[in-house]
Amino acid sequence: MIEVTRVEQELADLERQLQQSFRVFDELVQVQQQFAALAQTHRRFEESIDRHNATLAKLQPQLDGRLETIETKLRNELMPLQAEQKTLDRRLSEIEQHIQALRQELEQRSHMIKNAHERQQDAIAQCPA
Repeated sequence: MIEVTRVEQELADLERQLQQSFRVFDELVQVQQQFAALAQTHRRFEESIDRHNATLAKLQPQLDGRLETIETKLRNELMPLQAEQKTLDRRLSEIEQHIQALRQELEQRSHMIKNAHERQQDAIAQCPA
C-alpha cells in the first residue's frame, strides 16, 4: 500500500510538472505569436520607410530645382539693391563731406563775425562820449 501511495504521489508530482510545462509551453506560444506580430509590424515600418524614401527621392529634384530658382531670383533682386546701396553710400559720403565743409565755413564766418563784433566794441569804447 505504501508503494501505491508513493506511486500516486509521484504521479501527482508528474501531473503538476506536466501542467507547469504546459503553462510554460502556452507562454512560449504567446511569446512566439507576439514576436511574429512584432516582426510583421517591423516589416510594415520598413515598407513605409522605403515608400517615404522613394517619395523623397522623386521629390528631391523638384525641391532642388525650386531652391535653385529661388536662389536665382534672390540674386537677381539683390544685385540692383546692392548697386543702389553703393550709390546711397557714395551719396551719403558726399553729403557728409558737404556738411563738413559747411561746418568749417560756419566756424570761419562765426570767427569773422566775432572778430568784427570785438572790433566794433573796441571802436565804440574808444569813441569820446
